[in-house]
Amino acid sequence: MLFLLYLCAMKQHLLSSFLCLLLCSTSSHAQDVTDEQYEAAVASITDGATYHIYTFFNGWFDVSTPFYLTTDGRLVTNPALAGNFIFYKTEGDGLYRSPGWTTNANFTNPQMSYGEWGDIVNTGSLHTNSRGNEQWEGQVWFKEGDTYAVRSTNANSVSWGAEAFWAIFDDNADDLPEAGYSFESAFVWRLEKVADPQDPQEVVHERLTNLPHVYINTFSGRSITSKDTYVYARMWYVDEQDNVQYYDSLKIRGRGNSTWNLAKKPYKLKFQSKAKLLGKGYANTKKWTMLANHGDKTLIRNAVTSLMGERAGLKFNPAAKFVDLTFNGEFVGNYQISDQVDVRPHRVNITEQDYPLADTSDISGGYLLEADGFRDYHEYEYWDNEEGRVLAPDGFSTSMQGVPIRIHYPEAEELDGVQTNYIRDYINNFEYRLFDEEFADPLKGYRPMVDSTSLANWYLCTEISANVDGFYSTYFYKDQADDRLFWGPLWDYDIAYNNDNRTDRGGGNNTTEQLMLDHGYGAVKYWMQRMWQDPWFGRLVNRRYNELVNGGMETYLNEKIDSLVELLDESIQLNYQRWGINTQSYRERVLYSTYDEYVRDLRLFISRHIPYLKTTFAELAGGEPEPEPEPEPEPLVPDFDAQVNVCYAISNVGSGTYFDVNFETDQVCGNQRDEQSESQQWLITPLANGYMFIQNRATGYALNDPTEGEPTATTLVGTQLNTVEADSTDIRQQWDIVSQNDGRYNLINRFSQHGANLSGGSSNNGTPVLSYTNDERNGLSNNRMWRIEEVLDESGNVVVGIQEKLDDYALAYDPVSGRLHFGAENLQALTFAVRVYDASGRQVRSFRASDGTSMESLPRGLYVVSWQAEGRRKAVKFMR
Repeated sequence: MLFLLYLCAMKQHLLSSFLCLLLCSTSSHAQDVTDEQYEAAVASITDGATYHIYTFFNGWFDVSTPFYLTTDGRLVTNPALAGNFIFYKTEGDGLYRSPGWTTNANFTNPQMSYGEWGDIVNTGSLHTNSRGNEQWEGQVWFKEGDTYAVRSTNANSVSWGAEAFWAIFDDNADDLPEAGYSFESAFVWRLEKVADPQDPQEVVHERLTNLPHVYINTFSGRSITSKDTYVYARMWYVDEQDNVQYYDSLKIRGRGNSTWNLAKKPYKLKFQSKAKLLGKGYANTKKWTMLANHGDKTLIRNAVTSLMGERAGLKFNPAAKFVDLTFNGEFVGNYQISDQVDVRPHRVNITEQDYPLADTSDISGGYLLEADGFRDYHEYEYWDNEEGRVLAPDGFSTSMQGVPIRIHYPEAEELDGVQTNYIRDYINNFEYRLFDEEFADPLKGYRPMVDSTSLANWYLCTEISANVDGFYSTYFYKDQADDRLFWGPLWDYDIAYNNDNRTDRGGGNNTTEQLMLDHGYGAVKYWMQRMWQDPWFGRLVNRRYNELVNGGMETYLNEKIDSLVELLDESIQLNYQRWGINTQSYRERVLYSTYDEYVRDLRLFISRHIPYLKTTFAELAGGEPEPEPEPEPEPLVPDFDAQVNVCYAISNVGSGTYFDVNFETDQVCGNQRDEQSESQQWLITPLANGYMFIQNRATGYALNDPTEGEPTATTLVGTQLNTVEADSTDIRQQWDIVSQNDGRYNLINRFSQHGANLSGGSSNNGTPVLSYTNDERNGLSNNRMWRIEEVLDESGNVVVGIQEKLDDYALAYDPVSGRLHFGAENLQALTFAVRVYDASGRQVRSFRASDGTSMESLPRGLYVVSWQAEGRRKAVKFMR
């Protein structure tokens, strides 16, 4: 079948010559098409079928080798690179279109501007008046014989270029067609059906690399053309063990500011109900982002920065889970699933305000704010179409420096005008104190209004990464009943680490020896420059920077780069087969022909920039000499004789309830004794420094004190203890077990200096275990004292936690039969015991690993499978 997408008319004299040479040319205009021609075109194309599009015409004469069209508008001779075009009937008008033809980012030269012709070698391009509102659809217009015409229509415009036909022409000697557009139609393209329509549920969903694979199909194949309007879709998530999770009726739209205009699009997902998309330790929420990282040829700058924030001690660092993405049947490359920056547990976990507000509501927090250089907010009341009502302003400019502040939380549809006024007055007061004559006064100035720990860590991550937009888009937040601003999370670092070619920063476009304080963009830079005039801030930054560098930050970053590059290797190769590696996508400062060269460039920048900052910060801080690293304290003499690999139960002296873990939140609580529950069993390992490392037997996670800030033994108390991924070098996971005689102990955390305290001494299940005051009442308060006993099995033997070394094996669950089982080459070698727990921590199944078990009779819900092998406790969550 022949298919015409006419695209000529670059210059009028070329168009005239070109049309004379077309054997199938026609003088028909789009407006002159007959009903019969249109109906024949519509009837001849199978709805939902997949086609290749190709031509035997090079612009001047017929050729024997076809040119195939790719989905990003290139013309290639290799059929293996041909794009898969699926045509769907659009709603209401009977036209057909392909999902690949929807915005001016496809088939468009991004370098062209209004009124310019587009001479684009080897690129199918369509570009009319560029006003940022184009929404192009390729529509079958009419059919003549075995040939077709396809019109591209700008749905948002009736002006010049609103309707145009595709064609090709050639005016140079490179033997490759060039592309343009015209209002005349001509037949130069053919269609080849390569697949009939297929039920999405019957499609095999599998991984293409070692990474998880995400398949997203929009309803009726609709493309994503907007950052504001959601499109309904279905999604299949294939994890590392090839388990497939299906999500129905989620919504997807575009996201980003400048990155939305790139060829590889970033997306925002909104699920119908809360989804713990990335599993244990991540948020359970509706909203997630899929970052394309298209302006970063390494693909890992955002992930590396999130890991750096974690190392520096920032409270919230967005998830960095890499996947491969197939969208509407087309592989579109490597993507990063990340947290939406919003207020949720495991995200920015601050107090959520009342909605609707009551007279007694506390509006002092929490607030999630962004200094938003794009000013993507409303400074006055506005009508919202989706809500169908007037909403309060969700942003403002500060009164002194004009810093644009966007309110992300409370969310726009829940935001009340009194909250906008409160946080506007609060930020203006902060700015007034910062620029007042007494700004450096520890009480009258700005210092009481900032959390110094997060401020220093956020600022240093911005400078270490040399993020030129770090002050253009800056997140910070304020919690309820707390007068301080907390800084972070880190977000949008794909152009950091010397990956930005803008040259108006005073020292050229190389940031290796530049401070963002001087050369970055954004109004927050003026805040930071003022803070540097305060000697206290200079000493704070210099001291903290040396702590990070002496603590191995450079080595840490290189190790994370190594692990990410190794993890992404297969996916990287596929991604650049799809997109090409040596062409400029955004603002890349340098272009290379191999991925390794881009990674080498990233490493080289880090190795040169870190020592530059060391010298520069010392100078700015007044030449303060580098402090010597604090020596490790003398080892403690432990009061408790913990036996390695022995399981212990920890019970409260007052209530008799036991240390336990909430599987949903990973928080520690007190529960009544359940001898079958491994979540009430703990491995206590002595460390060389005399502290104890305490791990939960059911999950393998370690007891942790998440208190933020700079606590002392009696301040910043009340945070609930939790369990996190085990790291015995983390001082938040190191505990001093202090004897109070008669088998009673305090558990004192090394970082916070706080003791573990059962809230209110309650014997109710789920009572929080808190990080609490450590003082002279330690031996008097039963809430603070704990008994520690060895766990015995049914035969009276001490329960231990180590099993034999095993070969590779994997856990699998069949949702059809309800069978839970392991797979291995030698299944009989799997002799260890396996236990299954429900969401309350109650054991519901126990089986030998080589046997498996049936879950069919159990109710739907969350379960945890736990076993111990190869010297480690392992646990997997799944939904039945």
